[in-house]
Amino acid sequence: PMRFEGMLREAEARFVRERGRADRGTMPLQVEPAKAVPSVGSRRTFKVLNAQGRFDDVQASVRLVSGQAVLYVDDAAPGGGFTEPELSAFARTFDDVIHPTVTRAFGAPSDLDANERVAILFTPAVNRLTPSKSDGFIGGFFYGLDLLSREGSNRGEVFYAVVPDSVGSFSDPRSRDLVLRVVPAILAHEFQHMVHFNQRVLQSGAEGTEALWLSEGMAQMAEELVARALQASGLVAAAEEYRAGNRTRARKFLADPSAVSLIVASGQGSLAERGAGWLYTLFLWDAAGGEELLKRL
Repeated sequence: PMRFEGMLREAEARFVRERGRADRGTMPLQVEPAKAVPSVGSRRTFKVLNAQGRFDDVQASVRLVSGQAVLYVDDAAPGGGFTEPELSAFARTFDDVIHPTVTRAFGAPSDLDANERVAILFTPAVNRLTPSKSDGFIGGFFYGLDLLSREGSNRGEVFYAVVPDSVGSFSDPRSRDLVLRVVPAILAHEFQHMVHFNQRVLQSGAEGTEALWLSEGMAQMAEELVARALQASGLVAAAEEYRAGNRTRARKFLADPSAVSLIVASGQGSLAERGAGWLYTLFLWDAAGGEELLKRL
């Protein structure tokens, strides 16, 4: 999963550099005129990145519309997937906790498709990104290409996520409970990347993307801030789901700090370097300004 996300961030950096060398005013997408929010049952075609670096056309239907999200499920998803109450609970978590926590700390996302919502697409195309018997799996992602005028762009704010696949039709089996447990924390992380891309590239016109250690440190801070919001509401067990990844990476750094760079030395960085970057960002948050510091960064 870390290698895949690193590839996405590297590709985004290349696109932004190319945008800087070209006429910067022509490359971002223009916001569309306001239009109706998609209705439940309506269908749409998405372009979804595949393991070969190309794009698959995915037909998906709207299953739920909430205040901050439109939830799509791929028409090719296996049977026995999400129930309506499960999708409603997922949407409530995004609307009530993830979205306000991340936007308060980091700023607003773009709204290039003028629907005032993030599209959340559950598709087996994400399941297929993970080879069978892999160590870990890709649970979801955001790709900044969708916010630029390039081939493969969906021209709007999209988060891609795995679907339940109990028999392993598309990769190793993923149960419905597993997907519902792990995807929200990934969404918090990737939603921060979405917000940051808007704030840094589209709004501020930066000629490059964020340094990887800080980009990941802030996305991991989004997970921690959501965990704190849940804990403050008494949802301690739910909060721990958002902290599991950060704690694993932090322990790898703390096992031998003198052997680990605080910034990523090369490529996508090691798990220990990701842990170091998050702990350093957490330290800055605590010592030098809290959420106001995160927003300035």
